[in-house]
Amino acid sequence: ALQAEVQERRRAEELLLELNETLERRVTERTEAALHADRRLQAMMSSITDGLLLVEGDDRIGYVNEQGARLLGRSAGELIGRHRTEVFGNDEFETGFDHALSGREAVSFEAVVEVGGERWLQCHCYPSPEGLSVYFHDITDRRELQVRREQLLAAEQAARSAADHAARAKEQFLAAISHELRTPLAAIIGWVNVLAHPGAQPAM
Repeated sequence: ALQAEVQERRRAEELLLELNETLERRVTERTEAALHADRRLQAMMSSITDGLLLVEGDDRIGYVNEQGARLLGRSAGELIGRHRTEVFGNDEFETGFDHALSGREAVSFEAVVEVGGERWLQCHCYPSPEGLSVYFHDITDRRELQVRREQLLAAEQAARSAADHAARAKEQFLAAISHELRTPLAAIIGWVNVLAHPGAQPAM
């Protein structure tokens, strides 16, 4: 009986050892798979051309990709853990973020951030139970082109208005000259007709 019990315990220990090895192997496989998936996710986040920033429930930055850090003029290490107001510090950003979080809906807006000068960013905010995902990209060049286009349009409208004013002044001048010349020309033409017919006597 003792021998049978010892053998039974040995079999149980062997089975337990085998189960532990299987469990460790599965944990290792799952860990490697998770690390691989994390690396792929990090690579994908880093490769997108937009900046990506995750604002967690406590309003602190939980993640920012390389493009986002570059657009904000800081390193990812400097941004992660900071409160969103320390990063943006602009009422337009705060209004947009609060609107997305309170309304639980996607919100898009444009705002200026100070990064070695004023830079315009277009932001798309997507709320979730974990916080807020913010995708953003630099539209400074587009805004500058828009401003230049508006300036050119205003200059063109001013030139057109000046040309219209000059054309009206010319028409008024010609009308006045025509009126002033018509009366003496009528008398001259009458005398020319008289002189053209020598036999005719002018009326006195």
